[in-house]
Amino acid sequence: MLSAKPGDIEWDDVTGELAVTVKRPDVTIPGLGLTEVIGIPFVVSAEKPGARDTLVIRIGQSESEIQDDGTGPRLSIASNNSGEDASEPAGSENLQAALAREMKGDFWDADKEIWTK
Repeated sequence: MLSAKPGDIEWDDVTGELAVTVKRPDVTIPGLGLTEVIGIPFVVSAEKPGARDTLVIRIGQSESEIQDDGTGPRLSIASNNSGEDASEPAGSENLQAALAREMKGDFWDADKEIWTK
């Protein structure tokens, strides 16, 4: 999937959002030893108001940035956030299905408009 190592995990009591950060080697410029930091927000809620039998995990828009975590002189990397939709980090396209498999649940197939295993 993302082939990444766990990073930070933060829970927001107000919004119910779980923010998960993972890190993996960046391959944009091989040899520099840069790190891609990927942030993924999750919201866990009942499927319907008052429902007690089914929970839904909503996966928000993933974000990634490149960092120089190496020793010695470091690069300062500027982010180009022009307000346009950023592309998803490579490998995140199967995140929904992989999460459902790990949690022994179903995922919503938007193309077929059905819940599937």
